[in-house]
Amino acid sequence: MGNRELLLVILVVVLIAISIGVAVQTISSGENSPNRAAILQGINVAIGRSIAYYERPEVYGGGANSFAEITFKDLLMDSVTGHGTYEITNRSHTSYTLIGRPNNVDQELRVVIYRDSVDWQTAY
Repeated sequence: MGNRELLLVILVVVLIAISIGVAVQTISSGENSPNRAAILQGINVAIGRSIAYYERPEVYGGGANSFAEITFKDLLMDSVTGHGTYEITNRSHTSYTLIGRPNNVDQELRVVIYRDSVDWQTAY
């Protein structure tokens, strides 16, 4: 084997080693808690359902432009799941707070849901 081929082999080995290192770093820096990801997904689904509930007339099971009486039944979700728990607080006509607490994670996810926007109180 000539010098060119030897240098090419060394270059390929170095590039493969760098690629493997980057892949390992990317995978290890990903989401550490599937419970947290599931609770976050549940909150995002609840946000969409909240807007539908707010706009739906009371006759059809909605809030008639109010969040004052919203429940988990209205959001079609359970307050306790295999991934954690949810809590609805601070209900008013224009907003309410939804809190998600993942199992085995010391951080709660808190979002205030308004009729036309959301305000994340905890970084997701």
